[in-house]
Amino acid sequence: MYLRTTFLFIMLCISSLVVAQQYPIQYYPDVDCEELNLVNDTSKFDKDKILSCSFYSNIDFSSGEFSGKAGFIESIFNTETSFSECSFLEEANFTETIFLGNVNFTNSLFKKKTMFYRTNFNNDAIFDNAHFDSVAIFVSALIKENISFDSVSTNDKLNFLSAYIDGNFSMQYAHINSDIYFSEAKLLHGANFNKSSFTSNIYLNNAQIKGHVDFQEAILGNTLDFRRSALNASLNFENATLPDTLLFSYIDHIDHTIDLTLAKKKSDDIYIELTNFPIEKIKLDYTNYKLFFNSFDEDISISDSSKISVYSRLMDNQKQNGFTDGYEKLDRELQEFNYIANGHHFANWVQKNVLDYGYMRLEIILRNLLLFVFLLLVAVLIFRRQRLHKASVTPTPETTTR
Repeated sequence: MYLRTTFLFIMLCISSLVVAQQYPIQYYPDVDCEELNLVNDTSKFDKDKILSCSFYSNIDFSSGEFSGKAGFIESIFNTETSFSECSFLEEANFTETIFLGNVNFTNSLFKKKTMFYRTNFNNDAIFDNAHFDSVAIFVSALIKENISFDSVSTNDKLNFLSAYIDGNFSMQYAHINSDIYFSEAKLLHGANFNKSSFTSNIYLNNAQIKGHVDFQEAILGNTLDFRRSALNASLNFENATLPDTLLFSYIDHIDHTIDLTLAKKKSDDIYIELTNFPIEKIKLDYTNYKLFFNSFDEDISISDSSKISVYSRLMDNQKQNGFTDGYEKLDRELQEFNYIANGHHFANWVQKNVLDYGYMRLEIILRNLLLFVFLLLVAVLIFRRQRLHKASVTPTPETTTR
């Protein structure tokens, strides 16, 4: 009897293990497995799904449509997971989710707010050809391997604030139609933005960037911001279309020279901020640029001496690199700054409009001479006309006696 009872107990344990192998998806007590319909159908989810699950086998949501809110908050995906070609018609929330295997969101559509806040990607993550119609948040995400957003498109903000990216970050051929944030992020193996189009602002400020960052043939929108970042990376701007504004201020150290001479411009003058920047580490022809100074901090004001220092060091930079026109443009701007700073507005007007700050060339002299002759002739003609008019109305002695 005892042996028979023991045998039945062992068989019961074995059968439990078999069942566990057949149904490896495990949920917390508040989740209804039947309601999720994972066993029979993963193609359509009509109701809101706010889940906190542990998935122990490969899960395939490919081509699924989430017409309600899709929430996988604090879920754990232990192996490879696919959300490729999915449609998230309402909010998609993967806050603090852990992906231990590869995860694939290729060709997926995100219509509303998308949350990957503090999400842990332990293996490769692919978002190629995905479309984000609303804001997408990857704030404080932990990305341990490669992540790809190639050919992705966005209509709202894409936010990687404080993200930790320890693999390759790829965003090639993308169309980013709003601001993108990498503020305070760590890009430890660089980033590839090759041939992507950005219509708004790119924020890489206060970031730690290593490796190689490639903007080759990219179209950069309004502002590219590297303020206060640690640039232990090489930057490639070959054939890139530069933005309207470049911010390189308050960078204490940079490993590689930034060469902007191979880039293209879309505006007459690109505004550039170089306060507290090692200017010997940048190469540009200043004829295409305009210095400006903005502290971006109400508690910090930039002194006139600091501004003069930036002008002087950039003039040395232009001279060393053989950019004569850039040097002369800077010299004119520095003289104008000094005249105005000292309240000599009329002297500045004369220097600017008559003497060209000491750079009067032959064509300028001839132009001024022709202008002088023209004004002299106009004055003579006016004077003669006035005399003739006066003579015609003044009575003669004969007409007076009559």
